[in-house]
Amino acid sequence: MKALLSTCLVVAFFSPVASLICASCLNLFGPCVNTEMQDCKDDGDICISLHFEVSLFPFLKINFKSCGPGPTCQNGDYRSTTEQNIHFRAIMDCCDENMCNQDIKIKPSVPKLVSNKLLCPGCYYLGTNNCTSKAKIPCYGEQTQCMNAAGSVQINRTVLPLSMPFALQACTTPNICTFRVPLEFSSGGNIFKLSKMNCSPATFNSSKPTDGIVPGR
Repeated sequence: MKALLSTCLVVAFFSPVASLICASCLNLFGPCVNTEMQDCKDDGDICISLHFEVSLFPFLKINFKSCGPGPTCQNGDYRSTTEQNIHFRAIMDCCDENMCNQDIKIKPSVPKLVSNKLLCPGCYYLGTNNCTSKAKIPCYGEQTQCMNAAGSVQINRTVLPLSMPFALQACTTPNICTFRVPLEFSSGGNIFKLSKMNCSPATFNSSKPTDGIVPGR
């Protein structure tokens, strides 16, 4: 009996554990239509759905699904504003069952935001990991933190693959500041990396508030 029990314990200990299966896709212009199955293995223990918009390019409605490490995935609505009143918005959804991110459809609303009388440095550069703010910009809604971030985006395409570093200083919602760096999401050779994230409280602005619209549908 002891020998049988010992054998069962050894088999249970060394038997391979099935890894999580997640939906994987990237669409730059709308919801994912065709998703593939991604065996997470060493790529993470959570399934991620991410929607991203930037007001400078209203035709971009980026949707991204993949595996990811649990500590980096945080459900939430993340908003930032940088120079020239450019708004960024990301909505993230996380789950931990096989293919649980396949049917998640994120439909952003179009809330109207009012300046909250706070200011932050603002700049946004592509092609470099550094940017220098020339002036402070107004913050909106719940954007109470100033963010200084850098990273890169790699898009795997048959024609003209794209790899682009970026730098960003902006007003942001506090939930963005909770992300740990370095941070990486990947799907089908498409990789988003965040290598720097520093936050500090926004400063008070006594000028008259103005209205602003965040991107959405």
